[in-house]
Amino acid sequence: MAKRLSSLPEGSKIKIKEDYPGIDTFPYYVVDHNYEPQLNGAGRTLMARTQSFPGSPQWNHLTKNNAYSESSIDSTCVEQANRRFDDFILKNIGTTKFYCTAGNGDSSVEVIERVSFVVSVTEIGLLDNNANVEGTKLPISDLLREIKDSNGSSGFWTRSPDKSTNNKAFSYYNNSVSAHEVEGVYTPLFMLFTFPETLVVSDSPDSDGYYTIKYPPTVPESISFGEPHRGEPLQITCSESTDPDGSSITYVWERQIDSGEWTQIGSGTEASIVDIVPENGEKYNVRVKARNAEGVESEYCIGTAKDIIYNQPPTTPGVPQYKYPIPGEEMPVKWQASTDPENRTVTYIVETKLGDGEWTQARETPETSCLVSVPQVSAAETMITVRVKAKDQEGAESAYSTGEAAEILYHKVIRKIPWQQGKPFKARQYTYNGKKQYQTMREGALAGIEAEP
Repeated sequence: MAKRLSSLPEGSKIKIKEDYPGIDTFPYYVVDHNYEPQLNGAGRTLMARTQSFPGSPQWNHLTKNNAYSESSIDSTCVEQANRRFDDFILKNIGTTKFYCTAGNGDSSVEVIERVSFVVSVTEIGLLDNNANVEGTKLPISDLLREIKDSNGSSGFWTRSPDKSTNNKAFSYYNNSVSAHEVEGVYTPLFMLFTFPETLVVSDSPDSDGYYTIKYPPTVPESISFGEPHRGEPLQITCSESTDPDGSSITYVWERQIDSGEWTQIGSGTEASIVDIVPENGEKYNVRVKARNAEGVESEYCIGTAKDIIYNQPPTTPGVPQYKYPIPGEEMPVKWQASTDPENRTVTYIVETKLGDGEWTQARETPETSCLVSVPQVSAAETMITVRVKAKDQEGAESAYSTGEAAEILYHKVIRKIPWQQGKPFKARQYTYNGKKQYQTMREGALAGIEAEP
């Protein structure tokens, strides 16, 4: 179980991982919920190390003046945070804005921003005529004044300069503050920083009275998806995440079209999901993060954007093949198949035209052949032409493939003669519509012909 940092009373202690020789974790005070909201916005919780850092630095041996923003203790504090904390802690720390006297002859109070910083005279609940008011007294100022170093020695630097000089700053010792030279005086310091109040911590303290920070699952290392086709299902997968505490994991998936906002497309315990590619946009991308049962989330694993593929038409079918169009009969037509780029099912639309007339749809078929009805005609030398195009399930159509015009056999084949190859075939002259006609066989047939007078 877990809860938010905001629910812990001020003065509670949280163990934070530190990367430092001989230290695995170190306790920090929860100092002040909603620290300087006018500067940082609502919801930042101030934290303080419960012990001064090892060693006693000079306040400023660098520029030798009492401007905190140029001081040794400022750079030391920031360097210690960056060195001791891991990426997850540093991400949650971010930066904090606070009030600070400009120093070095300038007694005005300014706002500066740091990863970590040192407490002011005002914040530990003390006053001095030569110390500006920097912030407000902190809720656990009494506990902060009790902070010691690793040897048990009291006292520490503050960030407050002596505004009457340009080379002195205040330190705390024995419930009072006093100004000392910024160079040549060695005094411990402890650091402050803020966390978001939404940070997830353990539901209860351990046997030493310390709460612990709940870490997120590991970031999924990879994410992959195929070619995104407009309006089509798209399978997306990622590598599996693990949780440091063995908590169950939910994957949260989001989609981005072009450079727009990321939109959640779903979540679940499986390391895969199916999305429907939107109907518009040019680029498609996805990202995924892992969330454990306490609600702590990993960083995102972001895919590589791909072009959205809009439905492509099938290829043009082969040229229709046909011959011997007989009036009133069905003529076989065939063509080579078309292919569809998206592997969709293809149907063929077959159309015919007489002479220079209009095209008329004759068939729609999934096959690469069909029968086309040849109409009765009233004149010789009437031509029939067939063309075919392919259409996919989305309605995308190929170009037409058009066959050669063929003459309808008007008055050339009057009727079909029953005949088997190799059997006798009789031909005789007769008159039809006042013209002499001959019964004929189609070209290429083999038969023995027996003529009778």
